[in-house]
Amino acid sequence: MALYLIPTPLGAEDPMAVLPPATVEAVRGIRTFAVEQLPSAVKFLSRIGHPQPSYSLTFLPYSKRSSPQDLMAVMKALDAGDVGLMSEAGAPGVADPGADLVWMAHQRGIAVKALVGPSAVLMSAMASGMNGQRFAFNGYLPVKAQERAELIRYYESHSAKQDQSQLFIEAPHRNEELWKALVETLQTDTKLGFALGLMGPDEAVLSKEVGQWRRMPAPVRNGAPAMFTLLARGGR
Repeated sequence: MALYLIPTPLGAEDPMAVLPPATVEAVRGIRTFAVEQLPSAVKFLSRIGHPQPSYSLTFLPYSKRSSPQDLMAVMKALDAGDVGLMSEAGAPGVADPGADLVWMAHQRGIAVKALVGPSAVLMSAMASGMNGQRFAFNGYLPVKAQERAELIRYYESHSAKQDQSQLFIEAPHRNEELWKALVETLQTDTKLGFALGLMGPDEAVLSKEVGQWRRMPAPVRNGAPAMFTLLARGGR
């Protein structure tokens, strides 16, 4: 028995075009899945050519809103055989639910197998031109302006001291608001980049110093999934 962590496309792209054959083959062999949303999970499995019809497979709910009962239902399924954990987009357990389930599997001596595929966090770090040796993903920043500005300054200071890239994500309808806060709050020579709509037809990935961004129209738009990365100059 094993818990398979299944990465899924970040957008509407064909999963067969972005997943390695070994990942697709592994998923085709699984019959029980823990999923965030049933319709998208069924669509994904159909698109990769899963040999079994969806009505013959078992789907268990698992998301950040899952109850302890949901978690135990997945663990019970794992006691009986393989389970595939699938998030809506990207890699389970990285900017997506899954860590609690993975931890419980480890505690029970159940093998955990992370399959290769898209990860917005890793792809953003790769494409930023910043420090890929030391970086931290910090999730979402506060919605309230003052709290957000204070935390931005904190992460900038930490970045300067540790020479560590700082990565953030935001709800798509607040992309422009976060970008404005970053540009207004950060120091002029801090590096700031974004990755918008990764792997989609309108993908945009750009990095510049904040002083350069301040002389340009805002390049970030609402509505598309986005990651943001900063790296402060050391010595401040």
